[in-house]
Amino acid sequence: MTTDLNSLPEDAYERFLREAGAPSDPDSPSEENLVNLFSNTMRETEPEMKARGFVDVANMALAMGDKTLGCQVPVAKCLMLDLH
Repeated sequence: MTTDLNSLPEDAYERFLREAGAPSDPDSPSEENLVNLFSNTMRETEPEMKARGFVDVANMALAMGDKTLGCQVPVAKCLMLDLH
């Protein structure tokens, strides 16, 4: 029996990829990537890298919000880190 991957709902397709062992894009907005990014940021000891990590976490959270609301393209807004 073969599975038509084009007919799978998005959550079933993501589950299929995880079970198949396909590597995920660490920059794509997903719950797993957000948790990994936040966890790595919390363990960072260098202040500037930690600040950049928090900005990355915020940007991924914004992208996930847009994805959740059904935006078809990434929103052009993002947060930038300005050193003062």
